[in-house]
Amino acid sequence: MSPKRVTRRAFLSSAAKLTIGIGGILTGCTGLFYYGAVTHRKVGSEAPPKNIVLLGKAADLKLLQGVTVYDYEAEIVDAWYTKPVKGFVYVTVDEAGRLLIMSPTCSHLGYGKASR
Repeated sequence: MSPKRVTRRAFLSSAAKLTIGIGGILTGCTGLFYYGAVTHRKVGSEAPPKNIVLLGKAADLKLLQGVTVYDYEAEIVDAWYTKPVKGFVYVTVDEAGRLLIMSPTCSHLGYGKASR
């Protein structure tokens, strides 16, 4: 029993259909993810995002002497996942009068939360 021969025309037709099908699936998935991201975002909100913590007015913070510790509570929002966090940051002013805000937590992985 010999295998069935596939003509060049049949092969190209099948390959084109497969390519168009995969392209359509990828386009549809991308469109769904984009739609989810756009509808999840609240546009025009006057309140700052929950993952930004307000420590005070910049003019008041620039009057600090030495290093001051500020406690905070925030919500980390990552796509559809929200996680409440508590922590602290160190705030000081450099020689040029610029605010320096330092966190003991790794900004990439969230590890290394120091205790005080």
